[in-house]
Amino acid sequence: MVIAQKAMEMAIEKAKTHTFGGVGLHRCGHAGRMGTYPPLAANEGMIGLVFLNGGGRFMHPFGGTSRRLPPNPIAIAVPRKNGEPLMLDMTLSVVAGGKILVKRARDEEMPEGWMIDSEGKTVTDPNAFIDRHDDTAVMPVGGFQFGHKGFGLGFMIDAIAGGLSWAGCSRQEPTRGASGIVMLAIKIQDFIDLDVYQEETEYLTEWIKSSENCPVWMKCSLPASLRNGTVNNV
Repeated sequence: MVIAQKAMEMAIEKAKTHTFGGVGLHRCGHAGRMGTYPPLAANEGMIGLVFLNGGGRFMHPFGGTSRRLPPNPIAIAVPRKNGEPLMLDMTLSVVAGGKILVKRARDEEMPEGWMIDSEGKTVTDPNAFIDRHDDTAVMPVGGFQFGHKGFGLGFMIDAIAGGLSWAGCSRQEPTRGASGIVMLAIKIQDFIDLDVYQEETEYLTEWIKSSENCPVWMKCSLPASLRNGTVNNV
């Protein structure tokens, strides 16, 4: 976690001079929550991105049933004018391995659609995640119907993070350097005035929150200068 933070700080410093800054890590252990790092760039007026090729290889390819890819998370953060940066942090498996281990520790069944067996049938016993390593796999985001999307993005993250970091992409033999992480920072000011960009992210945020039946957790008050005739008290 210490070196992961240092890597993003290095990427930010590179971007200050060269617009784009990138740093790769290999032989990296558990770096914690990937969403911790992109906001470091966003707080400096940049876009921050993190790609990770790491974790256990427990996700199956869409249409297959064997464990082939790690969850391969992606995290992105962008600055906004009023409030904390907008941030996405997600794995490309339908559920993180840690969530399955929580179910196992609590002796609870998993929901259908988290894991399948070698015949493509759903598995709800969380013990199978450990005990049936050879004939079960976790599904990619999108599940039975749209899993090609989660798998496809996870596949490309593997190629980027595994390939650029020197850690190596997923394959039968262990990769060269444990987890591979790529940290990227993009200096917004070199494309567009930072204030203009941040105002645009506020418009985007307000537009999304104006949806009918918007969840309560998304509600907040925005400055009157940013409201239009169709949005109030969002």
